[in-house]
Amino acid sequence: MGQIVRNVESDVLSENETLIAKQGSEFFRKLKKTKNDLRFILSSDKKQELQIPLTVVNLLQQIFDQVSSGSSVTVVSTNKEFSTQEAADYLNVSRPYVTKLCENGEIPFHKVGNQRRILFQDLSSYRDSMRSERQKALKKHSALSQKLGY
Repeated sequence: MGQIVRNVESDVLSENETLIAKQGSEFFRKLKKTKNDLRFILSSDKKQELQIPLTVVNLLQQIFDQVSSGSSVTVVSTNKEFSTQEAADYLNVSRPYVTKLCENGEIPFHKVGNQRRILFQDLSSYRDSMRSERQKALKKHSALSQKLGY
């Protein structure tokens, strides 16, 4: 049951919130070097002990990184199902284009009634592969441009 962190629209944070987020990011970055799950003592009126698995420490560090840079964060379960419109919004493309990708077999989906549903992990994999292909094409184009003297 993996989790994915992604940026969404920016929020305006106070200077104090940004500072706290930066401190939190550094705190969790240092803790990631350990090989064991961690125990924290939380204090308010009553002290409580909390054990945090290392995978969650990594996730918390990523969240603090994003918040300290001024981005808000959404944590999405990899098995969350997206509609084609939600998928289109995530990929920043049109809904008909996502439908075409599904029908061409480029993005796995299943139907609930007559509506397509796409698992977030499949959508994320598609996005990552497209980014990778774009990077390869850009490097190839750059090398060709340099070779031709442009």
